[in-house]
Amino acid sequence: MIIRKPRTNFIRVYTIIASAIGTSIIIFLIVNLPLFMLLKILDPPPLIQQVKDKWGKCFSAQDSKNLSLLLSETWGRPYRFEPYVDHMERLFHGTNVNVSQQGFRYIENQGPWPPVNNVINIFIFGGSTTFGYGVSDGHTIPSFLQNILRDRLKKEVNVYNFGGGHFYSSQELILFERLISKLDVPIHMAIFIDGLNDFGNPQDQSPASTELKQVLDGRLKYSAKLLISNIPLVQLFSYFSHPAKLLATVDESKTAQKILKRYQKNKQIIEGVASISNTKTLFVWQPVPWYPKYSEIIQSLMGDFKYTKLGYEMTYQAYLDGKFGLNFLWLADETTQSQCANYVDSIHYSPRMAQQLAQRIANQIEPLLSDQSVK
Repeated sequence: MIIRKPRTNFIRVYTIIASAIGTSIIIFLIVNLPLFMLLKILDPPPLIQQVKDKWGKCFSAQDSKNLSLLLSETWGRPYRFEPYVDHMERLFHGTNVNVSQQGFRYIENQGPWPPVNNVINIFIFGGSTTFGYGVSDGHTIPSFLQNILRDRLKKEVNVYNFGGGHFYSSQELILFERLISKLDVPIHMAIFIDGLNDFGNPQDQSPASTELKQVLDGRLKYSAKLLISNIPLVQLFSYFSHPAKLLATVDESKTAQKILKRYQKNKQIIEGVASISNTKTLFVWQPVPWYPKYSEIIQSLMGDFKYTKLGYEMTYQAYLDGKFGLNFLWLADETTQSQCANYVDSIHYSPRMAQQLAQRIANQIEPLLSDQSVK
């Protein structure tokens, strides 16, 4: 009788396990490598290339000279974490786009940070349209506004562009409150440019909220989920099983009304915070390309902004009914003759449009600032 030695049994078991693992790895690679290549074909081109191909003709002559660099600096910057606000624009120094450590975008002849006394300090809040995605630092609404006010008032006016990608009124409220609590110098006016992102965010949460929740609920679990979700076979299944973006099945009217009420409450809270610091406020309702009339752009945006058209109609009626007060400026129908005259892509303003909006805002606030006792 032959008795197998324990070492021999171990080697046999090890060989079987190693063979199974090796075979599994080979099968995994054989299945997923072709799928990886297939997904590269199915995926749309990078966002920068999409904007360049579809909207390149809409950029100004000055910006067109370095269009690739401008788009890279616009869309290639990741956000950074910001307490309570969730995310902000990251510190960046480029040729066309420059962002401070505090998260505001530099404008032409930028004032100092922290703000100083004896000048008119104006903070502007809003989304990527206020930040100025797709245009250089000097072609944003805040930059044009500073130049206009300095020329008209003949006083030192410093404007700070706190617009940020995906920002809407809830985040702007929190950021405004935090800035007011930190600064010891007067902020004479705070301007909030909203509309698009509020109705594009029915859940009332920032794009970073989901990721932050998953990390807090369990970093290891989130990391494993992220790893699995990046496997080509899983991505392919998700690609074909994910339903197309359709109109909401819930009552859109109720959802739009809920979003509008949220905006109104945020406006009231901002006004309360502003009153404590003696800061004047202006709330601007921004233009979008499909209001007051639809355009072909709406088809590609319905998935993200499906409540916007109905929401804008509700907001306009509330505006006519006087529900927003005297510190509300309706600019939703501020458009010119062509898409390219207004926008550099599907939603972000061209320099011409930004300057036009800045002029309208300046007309509204100039009387409020003319009596400020500054140099």
